[in-house]
Amino acid sequence: MLQIVADRFRNVIREGDLLCRQGGDEFVVLVPDAGQEQSCAAESCLPSGTRWLRPAPNA
Repeated sequence: MLQIVADRFRNVIREGDLLCRQGGDEFVVLVPDAGQEQSCAAESCLPSGTRWLRPAPNA
């Protein structure tokens, strides 16, 4: 099941983005240099039930 989830993520992230398994069934996708527009587009492509965490505005 984890491999299926990882494959789904790999199919929707950009080249240069980093997909990591944090632990258990938690995955993290690092999206460098993503602006607001790209972040919203990426969020709409992720599997349902996915939580999207954005950095703090001053980060």
